[in-house]
Amino acid sequence: MGQRTQLILPLLFIPYFLTKRTAGEDYSSTTEGGYLFLLFLSDYHLQNEDNGLLSLMNAMKNTPPNWEGTDPCGSKWEGIKCDNSRVTSLQLVSMNLSGMLSGEIELLSELQTLDLSYNKDLIGRLPSSIGNLKKLVHLNLIGCGFFGSIPDTIGNLQQLTTLSLTDNSFSGPIPASIGNLSNLYLLDLAVNQIDGPIPVSPGLDMLLHAKHFHLDNNKLSGEIPHKLFSSNMNLIHLILKSNNLNGRIPDTIGSMQTLEVIHFDRNSLSGTLPSNLNNLVNVSELYLSNNKFISPIPNLTGMINLAYVDLSNNSFTVSDIPPWVSTLRYLTTLVMENTQLQGPVPNSIFSLPYLQSVTLRNNNLRGPLNISTDYSNKLQLIDLQNNSIGAYVDTAGGYSKKLILVDKPVCESGSTKSYCAGSQSNTPPYSTPPKSCVPAQCNLNQISSPNCKCAYPYNGTLVFRAPSFSVLDNPSYYIALQSSLMQCFQKFSLPVDSVSLNNPIKDSTKNLKLSLEVFPSGQDRFNRTVISIIGSLLSGQIFQPPRDFGSYYFLAGPYGYYAGTSTESKKSLSTGVIIGAVAGGTILLLLLVLAGVYALRQKRRAKRASEKLNPFAHWDPNNGSGGIPQLKGARSFSFEELKKYTNMFSKANSIGSGGYGKGYLDPEYYMTQQLTEKSDVYGFGVVLLELITARMPIERAKYIVRVTSLEGLEKFVDLAMRCVEELGANRPTMGMVVKEIENIMELAGLNPNAEFATTSKSYDVNNENSYYPYSNESFEYSRAYPTLKIEPH
Repeated sequence: MGQRTQLILPLLFIPYFLTKRTAGEDYSSTTEGGYLFLLFLSDYHLQNEDNGLLSLMNAMKNTPPNWEGTDPCGSKWEGIKCDNSRVTSLQLVSMNLSGMLSGEIELLSELQTLDLSYNKDLIGRLPSSIGNLKKLVHLNLIGCGFFGSIPDTIGNLQQLTTLSLTDNSFSGPIPASIGNLSNLYLLDLAVNQIDGPIPVSPGLDMLLHAKHFHLDNNKLSGEIPHKLFSSNMNLIHLILKSNNLNGRIPDTIGSMQTLEVIHFDRNSLSGTLPSNLNNLVNVSELYLSNNKFISPIPNLTGMINLAYVDLSNNSFTVSDIPPWVSTLRYLTTLVMENTQLQGPVPNSIFSLPYLQSVTLRNNNLRGPLNISTDYSNKLQLIDLQNNSIGAYVDTAGGYSKKLILVDKPVCESGSTKSYCAGSQSNTPPYSTPPKSCVPAQCNLNQISSPNCKCAYPYNGTLVFRAPSFSVLDNPSYYIALQSSLMQCFQKFSLPVDSVSLNNPIKDSTKNLKLSLEVFPSGQDRFNRTVISIIGSLLSGQIFQPPRDFGSYYFLAGPYGYYAGTSTESKKSLSTGVIIGAVAGGTILLLLLVLAGVYALRQKRRAKRASEKLNPFAHWDPNNGSGGIPQLKGARSFSFEELKKYTNMFSKANSIGSGGYGKGYLDPEYYMTQQLTEKSDVYGFGVVLLELITARMPIERAKYIVRVTSLEGLEKFVDLAMRCVEELGANRPTMGMVVKEIENIMELAGLNPNAEFATTSKSYDVNNENSYYPYSNESFEYSRAYPTLKIEPH
């Protein structure tokens, strides 16, 4: 990392500032002085970013091999994207990282995207300092090993649009401060151990622009708050399945006209269902199974877009199959297992044009079953086992797909009818076939691709929460998914040869899981950059699956076959690199010496001029009158002295750390790094006071006329006085000084981020170092997907 020191630039510009002052120039114009301050602030921030990245490297193992040198932006470190030499994106997806996330991540103050997904050995708590990344837009930590509570400071990230912490071990409650994230679009906290109630007022009800609440597979408890829903919200996906929620579904849900997917299944919800549930005309998937509802079966006649209905395993009032079932034109799946149904099975339900499966097992249905001949040509499964079906009307040209009627009296003992076998077809699970070629015989851990080429694929599991189909042996769905994946990879010009999908299954929570393999093109393995891009397209929801698959998340497997991986240690450098480093260091040292000599010379000249003009130039320690008091008993240390006295900052000499840095013990010296900083702050405060007093006219009224930023003057004076406190412990840190100066400049109408500092503009995807086009529209799961607006590099 670069050994930038905090006062190199101040030493260069302060003498210039003082020289201009002694020449009698008017500083009511803040342009020149403002730029000088910005120059200092820019260097200070760059040094902070160096420290932040160094801290990340120290806290994590297996960082990319090319993280070497002193310029992460110019050297194009893998996983790092920059704008005007400021780090704006840190994406280390599927890098096999281990260790922890350093709290000094906060030093990357311009960071807009942080994606560390699919690093299972990246563990520990999410540091509270994450809340200081005020420009963060995307925070994705999917499939890592983080644990502990989500810090309340997460609510400080006012620009955040995506928050995905899926598949970790987070515990504790959902912070109510998340309600402050007014720009949040996607909230995904699924597959953790989060407990407690759903927070409202403040809480999730304040997220009026959010479209996705994915809170499934946690330990949330208590009732679903009435305030969670309002007509002002724009929620599309409400996924609360597999928690410990109880009580009634609040009737305020009827006002959520934007809802398209509702998952309340696998909780302990009870009582009667709200009658206005029928008002949700845009809902296509409704899951209410595995709860404790005791009301009559709800009337869903108005929910005309329903495709998937699962009301299973509830204690509804005994009734016939409700007539509204036959009116749902787009219905693909009806699941009403163990719902107290009785009476005959109307054959009209089998003729719905998109119907794929009907599961009505474990009820008390009676009478003969007549499927007739006008059943849907998409119908693949009828499961009526454990009912009281008396007979099956087997007509010529009738239904010939999967039919399960294992039950008396229709299936008497010894019956040989296929529908009495009790098992479904042994059709092998789908697997992407080779494309008109013979699979290759591969060595080691290589796999033959669909194009019959041996390679090391990037693999993982796609998990779809709410597919609109239920029959898994229809290859057309997977062919469409393969095609959309390839189109996405080609859109971003990635070297992908082909993709393979295998073994679709429904897990215990009705998620559809698919094994995914992505094969490289041109060689037998991917490099780290391409792996990270592919992972980011999936973790950031940039890839959009076909509409039938709906919401998803991806869980990547480890990848250990990176192309271009050096067998040498990251610390081993070639002779050329060493020579270059030595030469560069020599030149840097020479420049610093010249800058220091010039600065000292200018400082002496400025001091002499200052003593002539400063009415407080002569300090009398006896009566406290005169100039500015000097620091007592403090000494500053050079960087080389610090290295010497701490034995190269050896951990053996460390005596602890605190708010001002780390402390070290030496046999001859007892010192801390904070002492140097406090001394520097003192010197900086002296200069500030000199600047103030030089500008201060005798008549305050004239000053009021000349300076429009009088409101900030008192803050500036107060800051300078705090910097020259006699006791070092009472002085602010340099970081606090910088932040205060920025606040004062903003008060005066200046932009601290102008010219020398990076602005918070959107990340330019045309930047040569960019591959990660995040966009709110990129992961819209509505049935009408928007066009991806951001073009690839």
